[in-house]
Amino acid sequence: MEIALRSAGNNGAADFERVLTSMVESSVLHTVLVAAKSLLRLLALTEMGSLSHETNTLGTEAEVMTG
Repeated sequence: MEIALRSAGNNGAADFERVLTSMVESSVLHTVLVAAKSLLRLLALTEMGSLSHETNTLGTEAEVMTG
């Protein structure tokens, strides 16, 4: 009986550790996904802005090369 109680107590600590680890992994994954989504939105807005204002670094209109 005493052995069963000890193993049950240790098992509870292991379960808590697994739950805590899962929560941390979930939080890290969520943070990575939010950061990636923000980066993609920033790139999309930057690309849209650069297409509507086709200028070079000097502020003059860029020449479109056609071949």
